[in-house]
Amino acid sequence: EYISKPTTPDIVLGVLEYLTERHRNVKLVESRAEFEEHRHRRRIRQLEQEVDQAYVSALRAISGAADYKDPETGAHIHRLGCYSERLGREVGLNAQQLVEIKLAAPMHDIGKIGVPDAILRKAGPLDEEEWAVMRQHPIMGARILSTSDHPIMRLAAEVAIGHHEKWDGSGYPYGHIGEKCSLQARVVALADVYDALRSERPYKPGFSHEKSVSIILDGDGRTAPDHFDPLLLDAFKCCEFDLAQIFSQTPD
Repeated sequence: EYISKPTTPDIVLGVLEYLTERHRNVKLVESRAEFEEHRHRRRIRQLEQEVDQAYVSALRAISGAADYKDPETGAHIHRLGCYSERLGREVGLNAQQLVEIKLAAPMHDIGKIGVPDAILRKAGPLDEEEWAVMRQHPIMGARILSTSDHPIMRLAAEVAIGHHEKWDGSGYPYGHIGEKCSLQARVVALADVYDALRSERPYKPGFSHEKSVSIILDGDGRTAPDHFDPLLLDAFKCCEFDLAQIFSQTPD
């Protein structure tokens, strides 16, 4: 604003009152704009949380879909997420990675949806031809999960394709050796073996925690320490009792 000279106190005061009022109005508009922006941001955060919750629910539904095909899963998928989170923490995964692996791990066997019931539910041992079909379920799972670009789904696809691979290259479907599979897939592979040993199956009883640990660390002819990342075996030794507690808290 300008004040022309000569001037008087009344003119100065009038201009100042005008400027003060205008300033007050500007601040009021800014305050309203800030309030609306804050309310908008709060609504966006609320919507994001709702989307995340819906996404997690969808992931759990997808994970549980294999239950309709494989009667052996039960609480297995829930425990696997908890085991993987605990083992992941022990090997240094960050907070975001721990959330992702806990949500991705339960989808490891989603490819069993594509395995015929006659093979999946067979009470006796599988023959070579049936095993050849069964060994395809990691590939089918990865194909299903890789249709999404979401980080958790991408990780789930990695886990699906790698959870039957072994550190020494004797696993399937590709016989990958060492770090050819992601760390997260190797974590889930170890967690999956531990839970399989603990769980009762039509062809075997459920083993005790002590026996399961012994089989993983020392081998039993079918499972060997060479199947697992040495770093993960050390982590497993450090948190084995936490895994036992998870198993006892989530029975089949």
